[in-house]
Amino acid sequence: MEVFFVRHGESEANLYGFYAGQKDCPLTLKGEVQAVELGKKLSIVKPFDLVIVSDLGRTKRTVELLNHGCKNVVLTPLLRERCWGKIEGHAPREFGYPRGFEDEDYAFDSERVVACDIEPLKNVSERACKVISSFKGKKFKRVLLVGSEI
Repeated sequence: MEVFFVRHGESEANLYGFYAGQKDCPLTLKGEVQAVELGKKLSIVKPFDLVIVSDLGRTKRTVELLNHGCKNVVLTPLLRERCWGKIEGHAPREFGYPRGFEDEDYAFDSERVVACDIEPLKNVSERACKVISSFKGKKFKRVLLVGSEI
């Protein structure tokens, strides 16, 4: 079995520098073009037997634009982006963090993660494992997973 992981195209959150997390925001025009271009590249490995996609609009739109041709599409909240808690929908600078939350302090259950009610990475990993378990051992030749930060 071949499993392909795809992240959604550029979203407005990416463009404007805020964390969308589990809130929805649309793709930018650039994000839509990225999805179309990726779809062309994926054409060499089509068809997919199963497509599992986050239930958020930015990932669903990415899947539409990939032109994957698969009729077996499953929507799930398990492939959503990490929940950013109190900072979701905001730019890091609004909280006095000019560099964002990319450093090691936010990768683990640090005081900042707990104070901002950010989803622990362990939970994100567990969600991804649940998705993989849902098709592991089944007779799919190619599976496409589309989400955020998974």
